[in-house]
Amino acid sequence: MAAHPILKQPAFAAVRAFADTMLRFGRDDYGPRKTPLFAGQLNAETRRIPAGTADDPGLFFENIQIAGCMPACQNLMFDFGLLDSLKLLSRITGDAAYEQARQDTLAHFLRHCRHPQSGYFPWGDHVGCNLVTDTIHEGQIKGCHEVKVFNVPWDDLWAIDPAATRHEIEVALFNHICDERTFAFNRHANMNGASNRGGGPCSLASSAAFYLYAWAWLYRRTGERKFLDWANKINSLYWNFRSPTTNLFSSGEDRPDEMWYGDVLGYACQLLNAAGILGGEGRHFHDQALTYLHAYSRIAWDPEGGGFFDTINIVTGKPAIGVSKYYPAISRPAHLQAWSHPENSISLIGVAIMAGVALAATDDPLLRELFERALSLVNIEDAIARKVPMVSGDGAGLLLALLHVERRTGDNRHREITAALADYLLAHNRKNGIFTSGIQHDDRTYAARAGSADLAAALLAFAMAQTAWPTPLPPIRCPMGTMPW
Repeated sequence: MAAHPILKQPAFAAVRAFADTMLRFGRDDYGPRKTPLFAGQLNAETRRIPAGTADDPGLFFENIQIAGCMPACQNLMFDFGLLDSLKLLSRITGDAAYEQARQDTLAHFLRHCRHPQSGYFPWGDHVGCNLVTDTIHEGQIKGCHEVKVFNVPWDDLWAIDPAATRHEIEVALFNHICDERTFAFNRHANMNGASNRGGGPCSLASSAAFYLYAWAWLYRRTGERKFLDWANKINSLYWNFRSPTTNLFSSGEDRPDEMWYGDVLGYACQLLNAAGILGGEGRHFHDQALTYLHAYSRIAWDPEGGGFFDTINIVTGKPAIGVSKYYPAISRPAHLQAWSHPENSISLIGVAIMAGVALAATDDPLLRELFERALSLVNIEDAIARKVPMVSGDGAGLLLALLHVERRTGDNRHREITAALADYLLAHNRKNGIFTSGIQHDDRTYAARAGSADLAAALLAFAMAQTAWPTPLPPIRCPMGTMPW
């Protein structure tokens, strides 16, 4: 029987070599306990966790905002691209070792890494598993349990440990709620399990989107109505935050008339995901998502300036430019930029990816326009010609968005640039069998937080699409691309 053409694809070979390298060198043999967890960072030359020294700094070592992703930390939130790749590699090659490694990783995390007092998962930017000390590493942010818009494979976690998975969704996420009547919440919660009930809200739509989808998923899994009620309540919170003049909502109570971070886009993507699993019971999620997406497409686009506004007043629909009236130390630019990650903002690449996610879910013509506009401004051809450093998470998100849009719509107009992007990432974001961060001035660090693991899944999806491999493509786990750090 002839070998399937996918086995001869350069992208497939690179992903398989990466997986083999991670299985051999990327597992946890650092602390007193040897575990099946994967390191969140590796020096591609030594194939060891970066030492955090001047000669071997790694990434994010002194960044308190993402202390859960420092060189010594494993962080499940950013491992899913690797785990997706392992699952698919076993299906494609018939080698069960990849799938076994995936299951071993999840089993160890769910059974041995949860907080000893609360049972919370140590994941997200502010908390992770320190593989050197075998401890949970909490950063200096008050309330380290914070999760943002992310497409978590809850089914995979449930298959390993239903009780631990349910606890995270039912207890940890619900404890973020400050007011059970309105579902106002604080996106930060203490790892010790203390509830936010009665405290002041400090919301963020990307966190609400995470909760909403998780509760919708748990309702579908268990049939328990309260979880659907929770999803509807937190969705009502944001529907009520919405300005009737623009159909946009603000980014939080601390900036009540401004939308930062393109917040409605990520939130709408998770509304569409929830609608997809709920069927008729989630139709209102689908319709509201389109309301948000159409509003953003109409208001954020600046035809005169030829870009998308960074910050928008949700009442007037006008941009908020310059020194922030809420945070005077922060200055808001006029437009989102591609191939950069400004502080307190998102990259224009995130708009292209999120528009692609939404288009692939709906095939809506107005979202096609949004996707094409954002893609044009990102200008992949020009970035490749200028050899612009591409953060792996951005490249992975764009690649997956292009592939999913083509598979859903049948429109192959971007097939050539999709192939060029895959080739560029293979050439520039890989060293010694390892996918590197792609962050400017760093060409030797595997960093899951920067999307190195997601790049593996994206390139595997490319090889699958090139050869018509007959299974669904891996999903986009982080629709924002690489989240700011």
